[in-house]
Amino acid sequence: MSAAARAEPDLTSPGESPAAAGQAPAPGGARPLPLFRAAALSARADHWLGATQAVQPWPIRVVAPIGAALAAALVAFLVFGQYTQRARVQGVLAPSGGLIRLASPQGAQILSLKVADGDRVAKGEPLYVLDLDRRTESGAASEAVLTAIKSQRDELQKELLRRTAADRDRQAALRTKLEDIARETAQVDRQIATGEDYVRVLEEELASYKDYLKRGITIQRDVADRRSRLMTEKTQLEQLRRDRVRLDSDRNASQSEIAQIDHEGGSKLSEIRRQIAEADRTIAETEAQRRIEITAPEAGRVTAVVGHAGQAVPKDAPLLTIVPENGALQANLYAESSAIGFVREGAQVMLRYAAYPYQKFGQHPGVVAAISRAALRAEEVDDGVPMPPELQGRGALYRLTVKPDASEIAAYGKREPLQAGMQVEADIFLDTRPIWQWILNPILSLRSLHGGPDAPAAKEGAW
Repeated sequence: MSAAARAEPDLTSPGESPAAAGQAPAPGGARPLPLFRAAALSARADHWLGATQAVQPWPIRVVAPIGAALAAALVAFLVFGQYTQRARVQGVLAPSGGLIRLASPQGAQILSLKVADGDRVAKGEPLYVLDLDRRTESGAASEAVLTAIKSQRDELQKELLRRTAADRDRQAALRTKLEDIARETAQVDRQIATGEDYVRVLEEELASYKDYLKRGITIQRDVADRRSRLMTEKTQLEQLRRDRVRLDSDRNASQSEIAQIDHEGGSKLSEIRRQIAEADRTIAETEAQRRIEITAPEAGRVTAVVGHAGQAVPKDAPLLTIVPENGALQANLYAESSAIGFVREGAQVMLRYAAYPYQKFGQHPGVVAAISRAALRAEEVDDGVPMPPELQGRGALYRLTVKPDASEIAAYGKREPLQAGMQVEADIFLDTRPIWQWILNPILSLRSLHGGPDAPAAKEGAW
C-alpha cells in the first residue's frame, strides 16, 4: 500500500459498509479506496438537516426603508436646500420729508390756537398767536410804549391832514385867482384891440382935419380937438397895455406860488409821512416783540397739538407737529456696524409694526432705498422722528431707509393707514446659499486664512 493510501482517513460512518459509502472493495483484502473526495462528503454530511434560512423581525423590514428614505431626503435637503442669512433691526416710521415740529421761539403765553388735531393746513396758514410781552408792576412793559407811539402817530396824521387841507385851500384860491386873471386879461385884450382900432380912426380923422385946415375948410381949433382926443385915446391904450403886463405878472406870480406850495408843501408832507412810517415801523417792531403769529411752513396735517390758549410755555417748548402733505411714509431703520456689511440697496425687507402684532396681522414687505454712509447718533437725527428709546444707548448706528410696499394694512376687514412715529422691527435678507455651503464655509474659510498651495483657489471658491 502506498503512503497516500495510508494517510487517507476513513470517512465512512460506523456500521456503514464500504459499498454504501461509495467505496470499492479492494482485492486481496486490502483497505478500500474512497469513491468521493472527503470535502464532498463533508459538505453533504449535514444535508439531512435541511436548507438554512435567514429570519428578520418585521420592524427591521419597515424601519430600514424609512431610514434609507430619510437619509436620502437629508442628503437632498443639504444639496438642494437653501438658507437666507438675515439681519434684525429696529426703527420708526417717518415721512420722507420728515416731521415738522413747531416750538415756541421764546418764553411766551399762548393767546389763541387756530387749529385742532387732525386739521389740514395750507402753507402760511396761522396756527398760534403768542404773547411775548414782559410783565412789570405797572402792567405790560410794551403797552405804555405802544400807547405813546400810537398817540404820536395820530398827531402826525392829524398834522398831515391839516397841512394837506391848508395847501389844498391855498392852491384852490390861487387857481381861482388865475381864472380871474385870465378873464380880466381877455377883457383887457379886447379893450386894447378896440382902443387900437379907435386910435387908427382918430389918426385918420386928424389927418383929414389937417387936410381940411390946409384947404381952409375947418379951423385950427377942430384940428387941436381931434389931436387932443387922439392923445387921450393913446394914453388910455397905454394904460390898458400896462394893465395887461400887470395881469401877466400876477398870473406868473400865482403860478409860481402854486408851484412853491407843491414843492414846499410836498417836502413838509413827505417829512410828516416819513415820521408816520417810522412810527408804524416802531409799532410793528414793538408788536412783533410783544406778539407773534406762528404760521405753517408747509402744507400738511396737524397732529400732536400740545399748547393751548392761555398756557404759558418756555423757550423751545413743543407746540404741535405737522405731517407734510406730500411726504410718503418710509421706515427709518437703525443697524449696528456688525449688521450693515452685506446690506445693499434694493434688498428685500420684512417689516413688523409694533402697533399691529405680526402674529395676528402678518409681516409686510419693503425694499431698502438708501443706506447712510456714516454712523449717526441719536442727537444727530433731525427728521423730526427720533430713534426708538431702546436704540438711543447703543452709540452710533447706521440708518437704512426702507420703502414699504403699502402705506396701510388690512386689519379686521378695514384698511388702516400707517402713522408716522410707529415703531417697526424688520428682517433684512442678506445672503441666500445652499445649506451645504453654509456647513462647509467655516472649513473653507480656515483654508483661505492659513494659506497654502491652493489658498488662492480656496479664496476664489469661498462662499
